[in-house]
Amino acid sequence: MKRFYSKEFNRLVYLGHKADKEFWDNQWKKEIKEKENFDDIFKDNSFVSDYTKKYLSSGSKVLEGGCGRGNHVYSLDKNGFQVIGLDSAQDTVSYLQERFPKLDFRLGDITNLDLESNSIDGYWSLGVIEHFYDGYQDSLEEMRRVLKEDGYLFLTMPAMNPLRKLKAFFNLYPSFKEDEMSKNFFYQYCLDPSIIVEDFSSQGFSLVKRFYTAGFKGIKDESPVFFRQFLQKIYDSKNIFSKIIKYSVEKITSRFFGHTCLYIFKKDSEFLKEKKIFSKEELNQRNEGLKEITNLISLQNIEYFLSDGVLLGAVREKDFIKWDWDVEITILTESIWNKADSFLEKVKENGFEISSINNSYKNFKINLLKNGNNFSLNGLILEGDNRVRNSYSYPKEFFEKKENIEFRKKNYPAPFGIEKYLEYQYGNWKIPIDEKNRYKKNKYLSKAVRNDSNLNKKIINKFYKQVKKIRTLIIKLLREYGVRSPSREINFEKMYLASLEEKSHIIEIGSSDGSEIINAINSKNCPKNVQILLVEPFQKNIIKARRSFKRRLKNKNVIQICQKAIGKKEEIKKLYISEERPNLNSIRVNDHHNSFEVVEFITLEKLCKKNKISSPIFIKMDVEGQEVDILSSSIEFFKELNDVSILFEIHPNSYSKFNSLYIALSKLFETGFKPILIESAGVPRPKKFIEYGYEPFEINNNRGLYKNISKDFVLDVVTKNIQQELDSFGGIKKVLSLKQARSILIQKR
Repeated sequence: MKRFYSKEFNRLVYLGHKADKEFWDNQWKKEIKEKENFDDIFKDNSFVSDYTKKYLSSGSKVLEGGCGRGNHVYSLDKNGFQVIGLDSAQDTVSYLQERFPKLDFRLGDITNLDLESNSIDGYWSLGVIEHFYDGYQDSLEEMRRVLKEDGYLFLTMPAMNPLRKLKAFFNLYPSFKEDEMSKNFFYQYCLDPSIIVEDFSSQGFSLVKRFYTAGFKGIKDESPVFFRQFLQKIYDSKNIFSKIIKYSVEKITSRFFGHTCLYIFKKDSEFLKEKKIFSKEELNQRNEGLKEITNLISLQNIEYFLSDGVLLGAVREKDFIKWDWDVEITILTESIWNKADSFLEKVKENGFEISSINNSYKNFKINLLKNGNNFSLNGLILEGDNRVRNSYSYPKEFFEKKENIEFRKKNYPAPFGIEKYLEYQYGNWKIPIDEKNRYKKNKYLSKAVRNDSNLNKKIINKFYKQVKKIRTLIIKLLREYGVRSPSREINFEKMYLASLEEKSHIIEIGSSDGSEIINAINSKNCPKNVQILLVEPFQKNIIKARRSFKRRLKNKNVIQICQKAIGKKEEIKKLYISEERPNLNSIRVNDHHNSFEVVEFITLEKLCKKNKISSPIFIKMDVEGQEVDILSSSIEFFKELNDVSILFEIHPNSYSKFNSLYIALSKLFETGFKPILIESAGVPRPKKFIEYGYEPFEINNNRGLYKNISKDFVLDVVTKNIQQELDSFGGIKKVLSLKQARSILIQKR
């Protein structure tokens, strides 16, 4: 088998055996024949079954497209799934049907499946779609068609890992030249994971998880010939010593040198924003939003430019591009940096929701939402002769002057030299890009504008991503065994213990793993006979919490768990899920969410009455902005209680005139609540705290604890965005904190 590098598509091309139906029939016959005991092939495959069980319940309908010798179908069936095994190798399928009449093996074509649309819960494709010379688009469309909404796609294929990319950069592979001969001997592609993610995302799949596998094979295949032969012997060997070596190498190297990559995608129409063609009415609403947001930007004297897709549409289409999923506006970061908080408050007053904020000076960005339209304000900073952000770079001349453009009967500022800017951004911008590539930035953006397209940037970005992943992995492992940030633990423990009494009923709402309550309950200062009700709608968080309770909680009899969410009324609604950071699950969709679940909501009053919970009550909430709904809808209930304490985290990005913490807290103060403790955010002594003359009575790392605080101070500080510049990584990275308080404890007694 020979390998060639295709620079155009950043992929390896394997030539040798044509991967047609006859080839696979011979391949599976050979593998089956080599086994002394045929049943050895069908041993329970933990890799496939374990990952399926993580995401799908028993009884779910699963298709393996390209099932080969059928071992995974056998394994999934043993684990309680309804499985269909489909393959195009006729002799192999006939043999499997005869050998296993109770299993559902079918002859078929994965590019034209004989299955109903939206009929499959899970789809496994293990090393299949890379064997199509003309690409996997037809297979991808069929995957999307047959999978149900919220169905899972499990996909593996050879990957351009960092080592292979490095070898390609140094021209260590022969170049690929496409001709009829190459098509006749084509075996498979080895593909760039980032392109896979882009392609599948454009078809309505949200990436849930991705990681490299088969590290030993990855190193073996890329080693010099003399060393490869030695590694091949270990790879083929069945003795225990070789198995230990292979296992160890797999664990250490797969992340960087894995031969294959496993992708887990979720089909989700909620996140299929790219595929939508916006109607005339929706574009009219978009235009109103554009006028509103640019007026607000102008009133704050923020330097801005119409840019990207909205500018392209204004010039080429004389209108919005109907499939463009957002309105992008370029802002000069230095012109907003010192007034971001006042701008955000104005934005919220005018009915915009804040989807997300990147608060780094070098990559400042605000994403807003109104009437179903997304508005992205992208910051650029001056760096030498260019205006840049993390992934993009433009000559500074475009933004030193402005050129006016009339768009829908209003004049807007645009980069100076509009057509030159569009050419720099898109290349041949006058011809619309084909539908297949509309949503792939590496297809429609020029390499010049992509600041991450050169090798140095790619290596640096990859390095930082890997460091971040390793850090996250270490934190997860430490948390599994009860090791956590001491500063956070101390602050929360003190805030808990400040209000707990003997026989307190603790209601923990939205805790991802129950860590804070465990520390408080285990403390020698914790009062006796407390009872805990953990309220958490997400099953994975409940599993984590139960593990933590089992390992760390001294008295395990005090815990009850309710798998529901707390809201302003009883209803069934969506909870948006972050697979990477499940503590950020929320009813409000955000950039870090990649799926959703439908969960049951119950009011706080109904929860307490159903579980016979009475005073003294201690409520702790971390619900990503939903605290306003919970507090506002529970005021009448709180009036009935004579002893209740509430500790909650603060999320000012979520507060607005439609979701006002100011109004909720004002009403609570009127019913007899008063502030007890407040924890600062970002720094121990934020500027607003200093203005009011408050000093922390205790400092833990970068957060201060304050007591004896006034109601007016609380209403002024916790209910809105207030910014403070911070230094991160020892001053290397400048970031903007947009809140000055992290959490607050209020009490009525």
